[in-house]
Amino acid sequence: MAVPVGLGLAAALIVAAGGPGAVPFAEDSGTGAAGLPDDALPPAADDFFDDIGGAGGAPAEAGAGAGAEDAGGAGGGTVIEVSPEPSASAPPEAGPEPEDPGPDGDAPAEPSSLAMAVVEIANDERADAGCDPLHVDPRLTAASQGHADDMAARDYMAHETPEGVGPQERAAEAGYQAWSGENVAAGYSSAEAVMDGWMDSPGHRANILDCGNTEIGVGVTDGMWAQNFGAE
Repeated sequence: MAVPVGLGLAAALIVAAGGPGAVPFAEDSGTGAAGLPDDALPPAADDFFDDIGGAGGAPAEAGAGAGAEDAGGAGGGTVIEVSPEPSASAPPEAGPEPEDPGPDGDAPAEPSSLAMAVVEIANDERADAGCDPLHVDPRLTAASQGHADDMAARDYMAHETPEGVGPQERAAEAGYQAWSGENVAAGYSSAEAVMDGWMDSPGHRANILDCGNTEIGVGVTDGMWAQNFGAE
């Protein structure tokens, strides 16, 4: 089952289903696109999304799978192990420092090959539409990867975590203040397939082809995809 969900400032929510045997999770809004309803709501609406699991998309008992810090942090949280202090007689060699540390002093998130393939396809689509290419931002990458990890770990698909943490909050916690939109999806096995699903849905397509966006970050874990945009 492959399901994309898009969230942006103009097109806040789109729940759509694609692929063989897929079942749409939202009522047909009369768009005429079979299996691709486009239910867009502004971010301020009370019912922020209408997805497969209700508020947050996860059953209540699933909350034990990961903490709120994992869902809202820059990359799902980082545990750093501290080595014992070396003796004076055998000083260790200093390891290389990251060239561009993240907001918390950690190394910046590196997008996977699947994530980079999504970026490449998105920029090809933008070029065809006359838009400038998006630049990969490590903070948006960290926010996207953290959300993909959390959705996979707790078996839900939504823009908000079960605790109510949304994409703009995740981006801000990663150090990015100019977030503009998010697409999420589940069940796609390749970058080409997930981009086809998003491009076939008007709201997701609008996020990708928004010429005002300048940065992108993509995360993928076990068939869960998150794509965040910004204009910093």
